[in-house]
Amino acid sequence: MNTLLLAVDDGLTNANYNWADVFFLVGTIAAVVAALAYVTGNTTTVDNNPPRYHYHAWAPALLAFAVGCIAFAFFLL
Repeated sequence: MNTLLLAVDDGLTNANYNWADVFFLVGTIAAVVAALAYVTGNTTTVDNNPPRYHYHAWAPALLAFAVGCIAFAFFLL
């Protein structure tokens, strides 16, 4: 496990990027965007109207994309 962490950390800290580092970054960004889409989409207004923004519908797809990117990045290591 330390070898995997060192491989990821080496690419990110020394700007020595390879494809695994790129997929880790894309997966992390997709996971953060999915979390934000889920949180902002589940709010309702005072009079119980549906939410104005419908980004929460994209949250499961973004999360699946993030998991796939991170799994592929581990495969590339």
